[in-house]
Amino acid sequence: MVDPSFELGHSSNWLFFDQSPNYDSIFLEDESSTYGPPHSGSGVGVLDFPTNGGSASLLQQIFGLCNEQAYTATAWFYISSGYDPSLCTVSLIISTVSSPVKATAAGVWTKVQFAFLGLPNFLSPYITIDVECENTSEMIVLINDLSFGPPPACSVIPTISDGGFESGNLTIWDAIPTEGNETFTITNANPRTGKKSGVLTYPSISNGILFGCDFNACVGGKYTFHMWYYMPKAYKGISCTLLATAWYTGETVTSDISAYNQWVQLNLDFVSGAAIGHVDFGISCLNQLQKVVIYIDDVSVTTR
Repeated sequence: MVDPSFELGHSSNWLFFDQSPNYDSIFLEDESSTYGPPHSGSGVGVLDFPTNGGSASLLQQIFGLCNEQAYTATAWFYISSGYDPSLCTVSLIISTVSSPVKATAAGVWTKVQFAFLGLPNFLSPYITIDVECENTSEMIVLINDLSFGPPPACSVIPTISDGGFESGNLTIWDAIPTEGNETFTITNANPRTGKKSGVLTYPSISNGILFGCDFNACVGGKYTFHMWYYMPKAYKGISCTLLATAWYTGETVTSDISAYNQWVQLNLDFVSGAAIGHVDFGISCLNQLQKVVIYIDDVSVTTR
């Protein structure tokens, strides 16, 4: 980055987007610390929201990231004395978004920090500092000292809730039919393990169901997604395809069903791009002339 601590005294290295309702927000670099002490050095970035509903973003392109390398991004912000810090939130955005952070008090520098992953399509991404202030006649927010470092230590073991469908709760899976007539239920008829499995039923006019699952993860962690499926021999000859995609990093696996009357495992190796990982998966059967029934069970994520 260029001028990450706002020491050059001009704002030409930063893109400024004003999303305030009155489009009257101001961004400037202040070398003389008019609005408050710098976090370090002598300069600060200043966001001035003169009227209600202040909202603005600062952007700059980052160079030199490595593919699938995890990093920690850090920025500091300061609500000037005399203003209510509870009215403002600050977030960082790169390939994912940090949790919004509020200052603990006015006149105190507060840190925004989160881990992110360098991705093949975003090795020169933009870092965005997003500031939202509500219900205030005026607000001054200082920004300082953007930096990058290694990711924090992480020992999270990912788990998928009810990957064996044993709870019998359909709602947690949020099944999305592609045509509208497909159905997903939980059955005792054909479990791989335990007592239950999920069953997908496609009428002849319909062809697929998509699922999504979230799980805690380490940014940059290497994982494998697993799903077991079973297609009865009665439906042999109907073209059915399995798909699984890691949301943030885009790793994808597809596999045609070619084995019947047996449980078969679909695996997807991926790298997590966020602390909350997400995998979309499902099965589609194209051009079928009859009903199709497919069982799924033991959906999981493991460390590799």
